[in-house]
Amino acid sequence: MPYKLSNDTRNNVISLIKAGKGTKNIVQATGVSRALVILMKKQVDPDRVKPRGGRVSTVPDFTKQVIAFKVRKGFLLSAKDVQRYLWSLGYKLQYSSTTQLMRSLGLKTLYKKKKPLIKRTNQKKRLEWAKKHRDWTVEDWNKVIFSDETKINRWGSDGAQITWKHKDDPLRPHNYQTQLKGGGGSMMVWGCMTSSGVGYACRIIEYPMKSELYTHILDTSYKDTLEHFSLSNEEVIFQQDGDTKHTSKLTKKWLADNGINYIQDWPANSPDLNPIEHLWHHVKLKLDAYDTKPKNMDELWDRFDAEWNKFTKEDMKKYYESMPKRIEEVIKAKGGYTKR
Repeated sequence: MPYKLSNDTRNNVISLIKAGKGTKNIVQATGVSRALVILMKKQVDPDRVKPRGGRVSTVPDFTKQVIAFKVRKGFLLSAKDVQRYLWSLGYKLQYSSTTQLMRSLGLKTLYKKKKPLIKRTNQKKRLEWAKKHRDWTVEDWNKVIFSDETKINRWGSDGAQITWKHKDDPLRPHNYQTQLKGGGGSMMVWGCMTSSGVGYACRIIEYPMKSELYTHILDTSYKDTLEHFSLSNEEVIFQQDGDTKHTSKLTKKWLADNGINYIQDWPANSPDLNPIEHLWHHVKLKLDAYDTKPKNMDELWDRFDAEWNKFTKEDMKKYYESMPKRIEEVIKAKGGYTKR
């Protein structure tokens, strides 16, 4: 029976293949057998132009500038695309020579950042929302309790995509890895943060989560957070995104019945406006640094809970102080993608 790779290992191998790494490097980095890497290369990239012997043609300066333009504008998305383009013009460059040429033009590789898909209508709403909150001070933002859910993997990430950009260019839409909201995961977690420290987090047992479970979390973990920091509803503003379970009739009724003051017009697909995303990111880095996989979901939760509670009030300060800048970045991007 052939050896079955875990999803994380498979994703890592695919990412390295797409990045143009050699078979030997991939074997050393992942521990996957050479034969299996070669097989996966054929599956992932069956149309890859294979180098042939002979002298490499000299690419004229004009063609180089055309390539740089096409990459910067997103018409050529990868080194493989550039290699095919060159071959169509009669310049038989090997893949390694192609990447060397691209770097000589000031182009560089980076991992695509995952960003929710921002539609034009949502882009307009993001811009309007940012302008509406442009005058909020750090003191105003300190009153907000940010919340969110995230997926925690037992081991590794969901894979990464490589993109090329010029060193002087800002990140453009084709440099991002867009994703739709939703989907399952190894373990889903809800958490919140205050300007005084992280709030209570909890493991979501049933996912997709329904309004009944969500209001139970608010009735326990959120209220426990208020009690822990000696906060009252009158002193704080609760933030949640526009997910359907957050905006359902049941949830709205619970919020009203419990006197919760909350942001009702949070723009969709705006993780760049929510500083809790940085907390998730740092916790996941810490979890990935463990030498061994957690034996089960309970051990994964114990590790998460330990890392989550290491955040200090000083950590919160820098994230809350970043809010006015986040607002300005959205305005500057006209509601589009920011660098966060």
